[in-house]
Amino acid sequence: TLRGRLVAALARWGDEAVLAEARQRFGAALQHRGIVPSLRAPVLRAVGAQARPAEYDALLAALRAADSEEERHALVDALAEVRDPALARRLLDESLAGRVPADVAVRLPGEVGAQPVHA
Repeated sequence: TLRGRLVAALARWGDEAVLAEARQRFGAALQHRGIVPSLRAPVLRAVGAQARPAEYDALLAALRAADSEEERHALVDALAEVRDPALARRLLDESLAGRVPADVAVRLPGEVGAQPVHA
């Protein structure tokens, strides 16, 4: 949707208001209040890209608990966009240690490496 693309673009450029709203919606989703389906991926990616350690941990826990391929895909995309090099390294360590689902573990190195910030 146009709204989703706008959220993604503004978050990518570091718009603080959009990032704050994305974090609020992510927090609500953790409380089982959901995110509008058309905004789910852009919100997750915005939070993932700018993740603080607590948000990273929440995304990783959600990935481990995800029961659908679609949900795992959205969470992998979000986690792989993390800009903090220490969190990106931690994500790769989680993958190599087998602490994420096997179907995800094989994709993570490529997903993280494809991010311009880690190239």
